[in-house]
Amino acid sequence: MNENFLPLRRELRNHWVYTDSQYLHLWLEMLYSARFSYNPKTEVFKGVIYTVNRGEFIFSRPSYSQRLNIPDNRVRKAIELLIKDNMIEVVSSLGKNKPTIYKIINYDLYNNPPSETVGGVGVQELSTKSPPSDNQVATKSPPLKKKEKKVNTDKTDNNKRLYKEFVKLTDDEHLKLIEQLGQKILDDLIDRLNNYIGSTGKTYKSHYHTILTWHRKEKPKEVKASATSIYENAF
Repeated sequence: MNENFLPLRRELRNHWVYTDSQYLHLWLEMLYSARFSYNPKTEVFKGVIYTVNRGEFIFSRPSYSQRLNIPDNRVRKAIELLIKDNMIEVVSSLGKNKPTIYKIINYDLYNNPPSETVGGVGVQELSTKSPPSDNQVATKSPPLKKKEKKVNTDKTDNNKRLYKEFVKLTDDEHLKLIEQLGQKILDDLIDRLNNYIGSTGKTYKSHYHTILTWHRKEKPKEVKASATSIYENAF
């Protein structure tokens, strides 16, 4: 398949992303931006070096919002829906105000040579005609990077998903934490909070705010440690 050619399935017209012109515009931009080559590519974006693999693309919400002329809050909502419907997933994030690398789930499935597949890219598993609601969980799990996320069936926690055995976050809370802290720091805090709850049995009203509080308390220590290291290296 030529990298300049992007096939679209007719079933796209039946998918929820097609019913909203701004969502459709954003989705097509992601498909066009995703790397087609199997060879990784190193790119510099806003002063940061990224390695982008096949099916991945660098995403900055303000940049997409400005370039596509779509309000920032609409871009944020579209990202939440696309993640919830297992159409994209976070590959890496360096924290607040930093670009994020996303991956188109099932990209290889729809971008193989014509002899290996029928149809083409458009949507991933055209099974939903409307956007996933806040209490709707996608039925198809992505094949990659699903080591932590589990569907939470406890109705008392409404729209929250279960991470590890005990940490519960809504999709919006999880996305905000990735943007503010970065994937690596968030994974570490989720792991520590999960172990703490499991070993002590302590309960928290909001795991989202607990993670933010823990991170804020640790920031002064990081700054102090960094200053000490600089002072010691000066002599």
